[in-house]
Amino acid sequence: MQNTIIPQKSSKISLFLPLIACIHLCCSGTIDLTENRSFAADNTNLSFITNSTDTLMNTYVSADRGLVNYEALWKNPLLKELVDSIAAFDLSIVQSPRDSLAYWINSYNILVIYHLQNYGLTPQPQHNFKLFSQEIAVSGIYMTLDKLEKGENPSYIKKFNEPRTHFALVCAALSCPPLINRAYTGDSLYAMLDRNTFKFINNNEFNMINQSTGSVRVSMLFNWYASDFEGFVRDTLSATGLSRKAGGTVKDFIASYLDNESLKKTVLDATLEFAPYDWTVNNQ
Repeated sequence: MQNTIIPQKSSKISLFLPLIACIHLCCSGTIDLTENRSFAADNTNLSFITNSTDTLMNTYVSADRGLVNYEALWKNPLLKELVDSIAAFDLSIVQSPRDSLAYWINSYNILVIYHLQNYGLTPQPQHNFKLFSQEIAVSGIYMTLDKLEKGENPSYIKKFNEPRTHFALVCAALSCPPLINRAYTGDSLYAMLDRNTFKFINNNEFNMINQSTGSVRVSMLFNWYASDFEGFVRDTLSATGLSRKAGGTVKDFIASYLDNESLKKTVLDATLEFAPYDWTVNNQ
């Protein structure tokens, strides 16, 4: 295993590098954070982060299945420059919640791609888990990918209360929703999330609905994050593409993205089964 890669844009970060490197080496490339540690962020341009993400995704991610040409992408110096910009970006200058959420999604996906270098393209599942608990730097704060996705900080992804982010955040595994080959943007965020969610739910590779037997086997995401989906259904007339449904279940959420009424009934009548998660890297 290689030593953990640490963002190095700001000189303020570099003051801590010897200590951080020592800690990482002692912990075999990972670190458990008990609290976030911050450093001064600068006014890095959000357009650069979005456009660079878009360039890398369009160049190295397949449009059909969302597979990544990791080895070629890792060699592109733009990736390191982008990671450094994410580390130093001052999120306080972003006023729109949609722009903020798009930034967090792009950052998560880029940081997964970048830090996967520490674990290689054929990692065991436990290496994937180390990936999500290793230290990263985002917008002036040291945290982990797990904290970025699930942390209770009001600025982090979970606090946006947007269940469809689970179909945009890609953990580098084949059972993850396919990575799209473009960056997320605030002005088209809801449409992109709606399209991702519809395509994922209607993809038999991830969710199998057998009308003849009445069995429904869906992605493990609907088990792990059940509470995030409960109370939401698709609403194409809503500005966000979602609406609240009192007492809504995971099955209600899934059914609302199915156009076939017979399939909807099968889902609503079924006891959901969950497919095993395939942690094989989504490499081209």
